[in-house]
Amino acid sequence: MKKFIKKVLQKTWGWAKPYLTVKMIPCLLLSWMITNGWAYVFIIVGPIIGANWMTISGTVWMGILWSPIMAEKIFVTLPLAGVFYRLIYKEKFIKKKEDDVNAK
Repeated sequence: MKKFIKKVLQKTWGWAKPYLTVKMIPCLLLSWMITNGWAYVFIIVGPIIGANWMTISGTVWMGILWSPIMAEKIFVTLPLAGVFYRLIYKEKFIKKKEDDVNAK
């Protein structure tokens, strides 16, 4: 079981490592704002300005995102951040080969 967990963690780290750079932070923030951030803003600003529709729509979207079956970070936010990365920096992620990951 320990070998399985170690293998899964190594593969997960190899997949996530290209995203953990300083250059990726603006892309992650932009994609997070598009997928989640607007709802938090709606929930906070809606009651202040008296816009009931903002509060309701933000709350409903947060309810959907926080449900156990929603894996939006993996399937929407990170790929969208990758698209923004390519558009902004005009380069692709350089993924390490399996041999390099296993050698360390």
